[in-house]
Amino acid sequence: TFVQTKLFNDHVASRWGSGYMQLQRDFGSLYTEVASRNFGKGGENGNFLNGTGTACYSSGNLFFKDVSVLVEAAYYNNFDISQGIEMYNSPPPAIKEHSNTLMGRVLPSLYAANHTSLHGSVTYAINDENNITADLTRSRGVKDGERGGTRAFTRCADFIGDTADYTDIFASGELVYPSSIDWVLGSGYQKTLEAAYLNFVGSNDWGIMDNYSLQGVLEHQWTRIDRTERKYYSQLYSLTLARASAPRLSLACIAERTTDHYSDHTYWIGGQLNWTFYENSEIVVFAGQRKKGKICSGGVCINKPEFSGVEVTFTSRL
Repeated sequence: TFVQTKLFNDHVASRWGSGYMQLQRDFGSLYTEVASRNFGKGGENGNFLNGTGTACYSSGNLFFKDVSVLVEAAYYNNFDISQGIEMYNSPPPAIKEHSNTLMGRVLPSLYAANHTSLHGSVTYAINDENNITADLTRSRGVKDGERGGTRAFTRCADFIGDTADYTDIFASGELVYPSSIDWVLGSGYQKTLEAAYLNFVGSNDWGIMDNYSLQGVLEHQWTRIDRTERKYYSQLYSLTLARASAPRLSLACIAERTTDHYSDHTYWIGGQLNWTFYENSEIVVFAGQRKKGKICSGGVCINKPEFSGVEVTFTSRL
């Protein structure tokens, strides 16, 4: 695609161009998309003086019998569609998004229009129910004062060296044993510009009856703040009883604690009831204390503020 616009009175012009390629084979797939923009005040000859932006996103999959490999990379340099502070596009980063609460809170706040990132994943399927997965993520955002500039990155390979703003190494295994209990165990290391995190996660899903399951989650995170002697650990426990058949119900107890002396609280505990009815409506009742930040449940993560009390949320989808 190619778009060019020009307003002759103010000599403001813009050019947008993009293209993509997709390949699909039995042994794998490849998708690549590139785009560029050129926007600024031009002279009589139509030259563009500023506002150049580029973008590239690529992902590929390879399959070797019981092994599958995923590699995705993203590079965005001054590539935003915005008016004032409102941004209309959201270029996807190439990062591992964790479904665990503590690890999910460490994910970088990348400026969507100006960053580079790389994510690789290898999965080995032991059999139909058991597998092992390893992930590596490195990303780099812009520094203060660079946002929107055309020199946010000097090289696309910055994530290979020590210049990466964020590094994430994670390995996990899924095991079904005995036949009614699904276990997931994982360990990961995360490094930002300010701190390092060592994580251990474990969960199980036990089908106790035809329509009911008991789900338990344990997360442990050790934190070290760089250039200080501040070290502490955080833990999260949750136990959920869920009903799969309609109307779907789940009752969960969630507890979290920390040894961080700079925290206003050392523990948080609460209960949550989820009731889904008519397939598109849900009522969520939470009572207790909740730590601010990302909260993950059933693989879905949302950001929540610090809270103490009773909260009722109703959601209906048309």
